[in-house]
Amino acid sequence: MYSTSKVRGTNQNHTMMVLRWSSITLLPEYRQLLVRDRNVHLTRREFDLLHLLIANPHQVFSRIQILKVLGSNDGVGADHIVDTHASRLRLKIVAAGGPRLVQAVHAIGFRLAAH
Repeated sequence: MYSTSKVRGTNQNHTMMVLRWSSITLLPEYRQLLVRDRNVHLTRREFDLLHLLIANPHQVFSRIQILKVLGSNDGVGADHIVDTHASRLRLKIVAAGGPRLVQAVHAIGFRLAAH
């Protein structure tokens, strides 16, 4: 199940976006990932990739689209850069007890896996 919600913090005038998918909670404002309520450290690019996928749960992104979001150039080896970030992100989430969230789409790119 995917959900987006705004949660009020201790300051009643402040709300923050919370993105949820299965046992994953993403707090973009704090650049924080929680898997089963446990904090998982991500690099900037891993976080940006996950944020892109969770914010657009039914969309397939090409490697070029992902590179633009990650701020990488699209030169030689660019496909490898995206594949590496996706693989590391997938491993960290699974190691924390979460689902295999990042799914490769053959010859296209990546999407959020159905759950």
